[in-house]
Formats: sequence, C-alpha cells, structure tokens
Amino acid sequence: MKNINFKILIFILLCISYHMIGQTFISGNTNTDINNKLHSELYSINDADRGTALLFDGVDDYVELLNNTSYGFEASFSVELWIKAESMSEGYHTIAQKGTEWQLKVFATSGFYVFEFGINNNSIFSSLQLVSEDVIGKWIHLEGVVNQSSGSESTILYVNGISGTAESATAITTTSTKLKIGDLFKGEIDEFRVWNIARSQTQVREKKHLTSSPGDANITTYIQFNEGSGSTTTDIFGGNNGTLYNMNTSDAWLTSGVPAGDGVSNTQTETNGLVSFTGTGFTANYSSQSSAAVTVTKITGAPNVNPNLFDSQYWIIERYGSGNFTADYSFTVGESFTSADESTPTLIKLYRRSENSDTYWNFNNNANTVSVTNHTADFSNISDTGQFVICRRLSPDQFAGNAIFLNGTDDSITFGNNNNLNIENNITIEMWLKPDILNSNRRILAKGNNHFFEWDDAFESVSGKGIQIDIPALSTNWWEFQYDMNYNQWYHIAFTFSESGELKAYVNGSNVRTGTFTGNIGLNTNDLTLCPLSYESPLYCQVDELRIWNKVRSQTEIQENMCSTLSGLEQGLISYWQFNESEGSTLPDLVGGNDGTLNNMDNTNWVSSQAPLPFITTQDGNWDDNATWLPGQNYPDSPWSKVRISHSINLSVVKEVRDLSITSSGTLDCSPTTQLNVSDSLNNESGNDGLVLNSDATNTASLISSNSNISGQAETYISSGQWHFVSSPVSTATVEDFYFPGSTTSWIKSWDEVSNDWVYISNISTLLNVGQGYATWFESAKSDETVVYSGTFNAGDLNKNLSYSGTDRGFNLVGNPFPSSLDWDIGSWENNNTTSIAYVWNNGNYLSRNSIGEGSLTNGIIPAGQGFFVQASATNASITIPQDARVLYNQIFYKNHKEEDKSDESSYLQLTVDDGNKRDKTWISFNKYASNEWDEGIDALRLAGDENQPQLYTKYDNEQLSIQSFEVLSSSFSLPLYFITPDTKQYSLQFDFIESFENTEIWLEDKKDNFWFPISESKLYYFTANPYDDDHRFTLHFFYGTTTNGPDYMLRENSRVWFSNGNLNIDMDENLGKLQKVEVYNLSGQIIYSVVNPDNNSFRINRPKISSCVIVKIQTQQSVICQKVIL
Repeated sequence: MKNINFKILIFILLCISYHMIGQTFISGNTNTDINNKLHSELYSINDADRGTALLFDGVDDYVELLNNTSYGFEASFSVELWIKAESMSEGYHTIAQKGTEWQLKVFATSGFYVFEFGINNNSIFSSLQLVSEDVIGKWIHLEGVVNQSSGSESTILYVNGISGTAESATAITTTSTKLKIGDLFKGEIDEFRVWNIARSQTQVREKKHLTSSPGDANITTYIQFNEGSGSTTTDIFGGNNGTLYNMNTSDAWLTSGVPAGDGVSNTQTETNGLVSFTGTGFTANYSSQSSAAVTVTKITGAPNVNPNLFDSQYWIIERYGSGNFTADYSFTVGESFTSADESTPTLIKLYRRSENSDTYWNFNNNANTVSVTNHTADFSNISDTGQFVICRRLSPDQFAGNAIFLNGTDDSITFGNNNNLNIENNITIEMWLKPDILNSNRRILAKGNNHFFEWDDAFESVSGKGIQIDIPALSTNWWEFQYDMNYNQWYHIAFTFSESGELKAYVNGSNVRTGTFTGNIGLNTNDLTLCPLSYESPLYCQVDELRIWNKVRSQTEIQENMCSTLSGLEQGLISYWQFNESEGSTLPDLVGGNDGTLNNMDNTNWVSSQAPLPFITTQDGNWDDNATWLPGQNYPDSPWSKVRISHSINLSVVKEVRDLSITSSGTLDCSPTTQLNVSDSLNNESGNDGLVLNSDATNTASLISSNSNISGQAETYISSGQWHFVSSPVSTATVEDFYFPGSTTSWIKSWDEVSNDWVYISNISTLLNVGQGYATWFESAKSDETVVYSGTFNAGDLNKNLSYSGTDRGFNLVGNPFPSSLDWDIGSWENNNTTSIAYVWNNGNYLSRNSIGEGSLTNGIIPAGQGFFVQASATNASITIPQDARVLYNQIFYKNHKEEDKSDESSYLQLTVDDGNKRDKTWISFNKYASNEWDEGIDALRLAGDENQPQLYTKYDNEQLSIQSFEVLSSSFSLPLYFITPDTKQYSLQFDFIESFENTEIWLEDKKDNFWFPISESKLYYFTANPYDDDHRFTLHFFYGTTTNGPDYMLRENSRVWFSNGNLNIDMDENLGKLQKVEVYNLSGQIIYSVVNPDNNSFRINRPKISSCVIVKIQTQQSVICQKVIL
C-alpha cells in the first residue's frame, strides 16, 4: 500500500516548481521535457502490483474526479479501465463518462452485453458485443480511443484488445462537468487511465496488463484504486483525485484480482519455427500456425491466486486472429531449478487459466525439459493461450502407503505459517482419522486459536462423540458435527466454509451438519499444527491424506476422491500431505511446499495405512461383515466407496460403489438378490470365474457398470414346462449353453418375421446374436435348469435393424443385451419406423408397454436375459437399445418395482384377471397424448398368448388391444371389456390405479351375471366363467362428475334400499313387478345373504352390521337393479 500523504506532498512541490518556471514553458520543447520529468517523478510512487479495486452497487455508487488539470479531451485521447461485471438488469449502465464529452457504457441483456464508447453526447459511438458468459465474473479491459489527427479522425472502442466498429470523430465540445466513474455499473473497477494521445491497437494490447511506468509520459490521469479504505482515491499523475459517493467504504474496497502488474510486453506474428518475445522470458516454437498476432505479457510478481513455489512471475499470452496453432513453449523463471528438476522434468508443471480469469488454475502440461543453467522449462505441443504459471509438484503415490501415528501425549507436526495457509473463506480441509480411546476432548488440527478439528468425547447438542470446530472470528463456539463416531475406526472428516458464511461438516462423504455464520476466518501468524500441544492434550490417533483447498468443494467432489489418492494437479488444491514416508522427521507437502516437521516423534510413528484408500479385503467372507475388511475400515456401504477384492467374497444385497477392482486372487459371487452398480470403474483380473451373477426361481443378480471388456458369468434360471423368451448378455453365447445332455431335454427357436413363425435351431454351435431374443423350453418331466453365460459382458448402446414384410407382419424378437434390467420408459431409446410398443412374454401371455409409459408391463421393466417383441411399421426400421436405460432390478421375470409416474392429466386402469395360477392383463388410459381413435405408439395390439391362458382385452375396429387410450375424461364413458377362458373356473378381476381418477365413479357391469360392481369402492371382483360365454363379458362405466352414485339411477321413484337400526330395508315400487330374488354382496363380490321369492316388495333383513358397504342386487319380474348401501 502506498503512502497517500507522501504522494500528495510530492505532487504539491512539483506543481510549485512548475509554476515558478512557468515562463520557460512558453517556448521550445521545454514544456514536454518538464512534463515528462513530472510524470516520471510522480510515477515513482505508484504501486507496481494490483492492490485493491472498488466495488460499485449498480444503483447510485460512483466516484467523481476533480478538474484540477486538463485531461486533454479537446484533442486526441484514450481512456481505459478494467471492469469485472456482475449480472445487471436489462438496459444501459454507465461505466465512466465526462458529461456529454464522452461516455463509456454497456447495454445489458440476459444473453449478451454490448459495450459502447461515444463522444459528443453519444452522437458518434463505437461498439462491440460479447455473450454474457464471457462478461459476468471476468475481468474485461475497455479502452476508448479518439483520434483528432487531420485525415485520421476516428472513434474506436477496444474490448480486451479487440477493436469494435471504427467511426468518424469530430471535435469534442468540452464542458466543466466532472468526470464520473461507476454510476449505474454493477461490479468491480480498477486501473483507470487517461492518455493525451490516440493509442494504437498494439499499444492497447501491450499496455493493458501493465501498471504504468515512468516511460508512459502521455498519461494525464492514473487512478489505481489502491487506497484500500477511506472515501477518496488518488490520481497519482494528474492530481484529479476522486471522491466516493454513496458507497459503503467498509465493503467497497476489495482485494483486486485484475491480471495486471509491473512487467514487460511484446507482440509478434506467428511463423513456423522459433519466435522470441523480447524481454518476456518466453519463446514459442511453432509447428503449425495461422499467422495470428500474439501479445505476451510477463508480470513480475505473483498472481492473485497462486499455485506457489515459482511466484516471481506469470505470463499472459493473448492471440488475435483465427485458425489453430501448435507450439512448444519455453519459459524462463527468476528462481532456480534443481538438479532433480532437470533429471525429472515432469516435476515441473504448467498451470493455466483464461486471460481474464482471477480464479483457480488448471493443470495444463508437464515439462518436457528443464535447464538449471538457463532457468528454463520447456513444454511440448501446446495449443492454448491465457495466463500461465510454472510450479513444482512432487508426484503423489497412487496407493495408501503409510499413515502417521500420534501418541496423544507430546507428538505433533507443525507446517509453518506460509501465506497460502492463511485463508479467510472459500476453504476445504479434509483428512482420514482413526481415533483411539482416551475419554476426553483432544486437539486434532489447529492454527492458533482456529481449531479446525477437535475431538469431542461427549457432544452437548446431541448424544454421541466425534468432531467439533471452534473459529472465534465466526463465533462458532464449539460447533459439533453431530455425528456419533467410534474409536478404532477410520473416518473421513471434512469441513467447508464459503464467503457466503455457510459452514458445512462432512463425515464419510455425508453432509452431517450445515450452519451459517457472519464474517471470515480470522488470520493469525501461528503455525498450522497437527495435534497441537497447547490447551487440551492432542488426540491419540492415526492420520492419513490431509488436504487443504482454497475453494469450497461440493459434496460430490469430496465423495469422488475421498477413497483414493490425488494426482496433485486438482484445481484449488494448495497443500497435500500423504504421510507415505517411513522414516525421518519431515513430512513433505506434495503441492504447496508447506512441509511438516515431526516433533517428539521417531520412525516408529510411521505405520502402514489401513485407511480405506480403497477398502481392501483381508479374508474370505460376506461383503457386509466388518471382519472381511482391513481393521478399522468396516465394510464399504456408500456409493462413493472404492473397493479392492483379493479374496472370495459373497454379496447378496443392493450395493453401489464408485470403483471395484477384483484382483487375480479374488472373486465376487453375487447371489440372485444382488443388485450391484459400479458408477465409475470396474476391473476384473480374475476372468470369467471372478465375477458371477447368480439366478434362481425368483431372482436374478443385476450388474450395471460403465466399463467395457468386463468378463464374468451371468446366470438365467429356466423353469421347466413353459416357454421363456431369453437373450444373452455376452457376445460368445451359443445354443450349446441351453443343452444339458443326460438331464433335461430342451428346445430353442428364433422368430422369423417374414414367415411370421418360429424356426427351431438344432445346431448347438449356433451363435446367439447380441440383442436378439430366442424362445426356449425345458421338458416338464425334468428338473429346472440354470443357463450360464460366460464371457465379456455387453456394453454400450446397441442398434438393431428390424425386418418388415407387410402391414400384417413386422414383429421382431429382440433382446436385452445387458446383465441388468432395462426400463422402457427412460434413456435414449430410438424407435425408427416402429410402433414403439414393447411386448414381453410372461407365463403364457404378453405384457405390453407403450411410448408414454403406460401398459401392463409393470413400470416398463425388461429383466436381464429377457427377449421381447417390437413391431416394425415400415421398411428401414431399427431400434437402439441404450445403455442409459439400464436399471438395478433383480427379478427373473415380473414383480412390482416402482411407483407409476404419470402426467397429472392422466387417468388409467390396469386390469388383471387371475385364476390363482394363470393370469392376463390389459390397460386402459385417458391422457392428453391420445385421441379416441387409433394412436400409433400409444395404443397396443394384443399378441395372442398360449391358448390355455385366460384372455382379457379391449377392441378397436375389431382388433384386440392390450393398451387402449382415450382423450382426457370429461364426460361419462362406457367401454366394452372382453374375456375368454379356456376352462370353467372362478377368477378374480383386480383393478389398480383407481386413485388416478378424480371426480369419477367407475362401475363394472357383468353382463352374464346381470350385476353391477362398484370398483371405485373395491379393487377386487370375483366371477365364474366357462369357454362358452360371450366374449363381451363386461362393460366398464366411467361416471364422470356424477353425484348419483353410478347406476343408482336405475332405482325408480318410490323405491328405496337403506340401512337403519341394524336392519337392511327394501321397499320396491309395485310397478316393477313382484320381487323374485334379493342377494347381498360384500365389496369382494362374495354373497353374504340371499332370499328367493320374498312375501312382498317391502321387507326387512334383520342382520348385524358386517361391513362398511354392501351391494344389493334386486331381481323383479321386470328388471334387475343394483344398489350400493353404506352401513
């Protein structure tokens, strides 16, 4: 920070000198000489670094400058500044202006920002447009240039060195209006300068990243905004100091991240071969280029966010032109490289961020060569521009290695007090910890009175023990994680604190507590210390993988690599201690150079790490048995776990992990109930026998992995005496896999679309095509069998071309190619020239699902190993079976899986007829996608099932349907329902999803029994049928908006059925004829009372209340009437 009073004093003395020798200025070039001297002497008190910037609120904040000296606006001039904009409301926002003389402003929209520089009340202006993502949160350099030279009059705006429209220029009409900065602009402003010349494009590009130097003699005003406090800001060249208006000076001054500072800049043109950028310590050897102009600026100082170690310089490389390039970059640093750097150049890393960024650096490349003598590091095949910085990074081990043991008495590790360890906000600290029993509060990690982690042996806010934090500047007090932890068990602990004040605590990747606090983490000069000895005693524990980040890591980011080591190149990682040494008293920081010193410790403190990096098996056994895993790990049970199996392990539950590695000595045997999802990496070094997915009569193990080339075994259980549609999850399966000599006689056949018939396959060496379905039958006299598919599991999307030979054909039997279920309703299925209906064979009948997620195929689930029909509707038909439709589901064939998810406007019924052994389903829907006619992809034809199965369906144009959809129900509606039985049997008819109908009563009319059943009241109806019944057995009646209780309207005037005083009363109009029969049914359709030929039409049934509601069926000489009665 500069001394403002001293600057003002120097300025006054120089002005006095200027006045005393004023006569000399009248003639010759002395005026220019003295001005140059004046500027040079004044510049000597500027700041070479970026210092602070001013934050403007976009409402009424502004800075107004004095008019003490001439700006030079009556002739040629240039005015420039840096801005970092926040999102602004649509419209114009002034950035800087001097009355009507000139204006620099921006027009904001939701998608783009237009920058304008205009003169003479904006009658002439130059503009340039940028998209919003290139503006918001980025440092933007703006420079307006007015050239009044005769014959060259022009007005040009430069945005980041790129020229906008070039317009003419007229003489500026000067005014006494003061110059304003900010006004309606929202965001940060820094480095404001006025020049009394029209600067060229090259000058704009080469000077914009440099703070001014004594050679910049044409500056009339220079405001760096580096005061950092107060209500004034100093013009260190021209004396036109500024006053802050309407600004909260306590939060308007911000540490600046503008990419500017003292340094050197040079511009060259791309050409093949070596190009040297004079004075910058940078050369580029181009192997391909497009003759673009390239400006390189070397800033001799550290960037605002520093990856550390080589912090004497960083470079900004900007390219102006089109086309691509590739070059080898060479950088010369002021620091010294070591012989180790030279012998292992990959230790030296190149980091990059965009030219207008002030946030985190990203790893770009490893050095190809390093020269100790020349102080150079060379990097090959670079095709990027932006900001670059050189760092040294030791390569972390890619294994857990060792941990450190601390005895809880006097062991501690100090890491020093480097600036990068003083973080006020936007911080993440994480580590693996294994506490031992001590029964008292103990220190874990602290920096002075900032206690980042402390062991609390008895929580006060909740029961249990674990981690707490105390940061006095935030008034957290002892803020407990509120997660009960055990001794002698490894835990991953972490906290994040953001500039918004949000503090989050994590244990084993779960966010266990969140709080909000005011302020920042207080800075201090104390060493960061692991298990400090002051105050309470240090913790008796083991520690591994301590990491500090200068960013708020999300929960997903924490989970992604908490169970693995880091590369050291991760964005925002500033310190990383692996504890993998086995001797010595130094603990290297592999990223930030904050090496730790071991105090009161010896080589016995280095112990083999058993932290779950990853989880590692230690013996044969069950996955969910803690004894199976290394001591202190417990079994892996989170989706972000990384697992290594080197023993014989059994798994029988739903499990999701991030990484799974089966070594050559390991096996994973998945019982039929297993559902295993490996979200990132699966590796099986143990061959087909190393990963087994078992199947039985009720379940089949399911596996989802993003990897290809994973070998294993997948079983499919085949029950005897019935046809099954099957599909192989591997590409090497043959018919022989279904051949069991000396045991079960089996058949397998394929479907031929052209002949519309089955073709038996007799050659056992026939390869089963991937994605094709087959039908198989095992002789019922033999036992059930399990088909075993061995080989590499199929992965990736599968496209199948479909055959089409006419409108009465087109059915193709395809198959699920994966060792997991598929969901017809999700993922990127592509049905080209098909009806978009899936048909699945299930125990003698077909289940179906349409394109809008409706039908009897429950939830659209197609199990692993399942074949299914699709129908081509034209030539060139195909279907893509996508990998992203895979779901975890372990049924062998069908059971309920998930709740139906339909549009709020949809109403739908699923009807299931069942004799206790055989069943059939149909689906009826009223939705916004359908009409009352045939809808391709929504209505589904019914495929004929086994002739020994019951058949339930609706019809359209004499075609049997398994799914029939109509327009959204808006009036009462009746629909014929057809049923055929192969035998005389009693059936149940079940109605599901009745609750999807609002303001509608639904009744089933049994036309054979002449009986009306209120399915709005009960979901189950019983009836008896025989093969000679009329197939139009039922009619469904949907009474929309009715208040007459469905068919109750059939009761004539003067007829009543009611319940009172424990009696059911019947009083029928004599005009209906004599009562012949009365039957009372419960809501399951069972008769609970019956009387034949009662004495008269009015009588009472003296029975106690046995149900909340009954149906009374009354038969007279003229009609049959049904009445619902509430008891």
